[in-house]
Amino acid sequence: GIGSQNQAHHSASPAIMADEEGAQTPVTPLPPPGEEMDVDDDGSDEESGSEAESMGADSDDETAEYDETRPPEEQLMDFAYCAIKIVNCDFLSEFGAAEPFVIDGDSLVAHALTEPLLTRGGAAQSLHVVHVVESILSAMTKRGANFQVFFFEGNSALWDRMGPTACAMRELVMNHLLMANAQREARKEPAVARLHVLRGAWWSAQEDWEELLDKVGPAYVMTDFGWGGAKDASVMALTRAFVHFLHHTHIQVVTLADLEMDGSHNMSNNMQPPLQPSSRDKFAKGIQKLTENAKSMLAGDASTPPPPVAAAAGSDVRFPIAVAALKLAVASGAGGALAPDVAAAACLAVSLS
Repeated sequence: GIGSQNQAHHSASPAIMADEEGAQTPVTPLPPPGEEMDVDDDGSDEESGSEAESMGADSDDETAEYDETRPPEEQLMDFAYCAIKIVNCDFLSEFGAAEPFVIDGDSLVAHALTEPLLTRGGAAQSLHVVHVVESILSAMTKRGANFQVFFFEGNSALWDRMGPTACAMRELVMNHLLMANAQREARKEPAVARLHVLRGAWWSAQEDWEELLDKVGPAYVMTDFGWGGAKDASVMALTRAFVHFLHHTHIQVVTLADLEMDGSHNMSNNMQPPLQPSSRDKFAKGIQKLTENAKSMLAGDASTPPPPVAAAAGSDVRFPIAVAALKLAVASGAGGALAPDVAAAACLAVSLS
């Protein structure tokens, strides 16, 4: 018993080796056969790495200090160039085709309006815009993408500055999607896309938005860094700020403008949130200042009642579509020359019923 105890004690103690001068140096014993050697390096490298990381966190922030005297939209652009990493990727492979995401419907319509082959004016333009939107959504569905579409009702303040034609196109697309979904539901077919019309906007009255995030849990939001075709500086600044708003809440962004779907390849740009908390804080200051400056333009968005389009899902929406087309005709200076376009719009409404 004593011998076995001494043997155990001896094997657990460090071995002693004498060097040429007689000095004794402790040597770590070899591990039992089949076990890896555990090197105890006192953790100095790990500690120094952690210390360097914590000390260098602020130094990694390449964005300039926020300047109250400069326009916020200019500073936000400067911050974006420094802090936002853009990676071109196959987003359905990168995030996973089964991962849920949401598509910004307002940005989708704006993107459709920039289509190079878009026929300008009249009902032909209406048909083309609807076709572009449906083509994108259909391509996503065929590739097994798990997505839903949302519109912010508060964005109507921005669409007003895009012009009457753009406003009519937005209304047309929303009504078309709602009607198509209702028809498919009646036939017990999958929806074109699950559609959400959210009260308020991202800059205020965000209850609906937060509820959508809780229900869907999107891996990313598909939108654009500024609406395509927007010529109004305020619209461009606020729609770019939406990306910064998403980044501040750690949500990834995939852009519509860079979307290329060809065969099994589904490429676009992934705009990744800034890594440094200090950078995100500067973005937040810029967003707050930007929305404060635009307060008068955006007034009333939070109290805007739910859109009439939301009630159309279970009813005949041919009338709203016809109204949208007529608005377009009036905005274009309705006259005898536009009579064929008005007739075509009526045919469109009937064909979609």
